[in-house]
Amino acid sequence: GGGGGGYGGGGYGGGGGNDLSSHLPGVLVLDDKTFGKVVDGRHHVFVEFYEPDCSECNDFDTELMGIAEELGDHNSLILAKVDGGESTELAKKYGVTSYPTMLYLAKGSLEVTVYEGESTTDAVLEFITERAGGAGTVESLKALVNEFMDKAGSRAALKTKLDAGIKQLTGAEASYGAYYGKIAKKVQEKGDGFVKTEFERLQRMIVSGSLRTEKEGEFKLRCNVLKVFSREKLVNFKKEEEDEEEE
Repeated sequence: GGGGGGYGGGGYGGGGGNDLSSHLPGVLVLDDKTFGKVVDGRHHVFVEFYEPDCSECNDFDTELMGIAEELGDHNSLILAKVDGGESTELAKKYGVTSYPTMLYLAKGSLEVTVYEGESTTDAVLEFITERAGGAGTVESLKALVNEFMDKAGSRAALKTKLDAGIKQLTGAEASYGAYYGKIAKKVQEKGDGFVKTEFERLQRMIVSGSLRTEKEGEFKLRCNVLKVFSREKLVNFKKEEEDEEEE
């Protein structure tokens, strides 16, 4: 991917020097004063409490960059980091005593779930998307899609209902919604098998490495929407590791 855009090279909050924790694209660094202003129930929030001299936290930065790359376009999700040593009020409020500690705060209720899975990009992505959906998905359409897929007998009426839901969307969600409409139409024409076939077609192109960055991004969002329509678990293809290709 491109080099993270020209942010004037890392010297973001001053004093950060070259340590990664000072700025990861797509991740907000919050503290006792800013946390409450940002975390107000309008978004899902995944937050890592870290300490600068904790090597496990620094290792997790690499994973966090991968997570931010996948979920950076997610409209209803905030990825954040908090220095628990500095932000003692927050650490106390959330009972954080060791680092790194990862918490998930649900949109609306801000109900807290402690993340206890593996500290890998894939494991965290699965955890987040199970709760917040993938980037490019629209929460308000989920129930309508489920109904459309589960009740094959009344699809025409349910497609009309889904279209009405799509019409109400605004901003980025409206463009995501348009793709929901396209998939539903294709399912009507070609049957349920279309979802998996199309998902696999897009995944093959994504892992081929032949797509321009914006095209790859668009296809990833489409795949996230196809997962919403699918009645079986669809798993993203893995890109070939460079060193395996030399055999």
